[in-house]
Amino acid sequence: MRSIAIDIRNKTARIETGCTVDEVNIELGQHNMCLPLSTHTKQGIGGLCTNSGISLLTRRYGLLIDSIYTYEIITSDGRLLYITKNDDLYFGLKGCGANYGIIIAIHVHIYPIAPQIAGGILEWSFLQSKDILKQWSKLMYK
Repeated sequence: MRSIAIDIRNKTARIETGCTVDEVNIELGQHNMCLPLSTHTKQGIGGLCTNSGISLLTRRYGLLIDSIYTYEIITSDGRLLYITKNDDLYFGLKGCGANYGIIIAIHVHIYPIAPQIAGGILEWSFLQSKDILKQWSKLMYK
């Protein structure tokens, strides 16, 4: 339940839900790829894949649930189902999928990323807010 299979050519991955955010980030990073996961590295993919997946990459790539194109689930009667955007259950899983079966894996679109990312905390005086936000907006939407 902790396997990660990456298809670089198609920019997709199959991630089993026993993986943690840290494990997925490390594996994807070895291929210079990323996924908007969570800022909590020990969080499990199983719970994250039904709720949101807000990360430092969300502004650029959306939430984790926006990157999922297939859920693999085991239903209460033991069936293995592949749930895609063509299935009504897909949208139920995106909101609170824990009620419909056990999600064993997700299939996601992955995204290229530079080998290094700069990050940090920005602070400025409230009096500078208007100018800072105007410049920040220009930078983010280039």
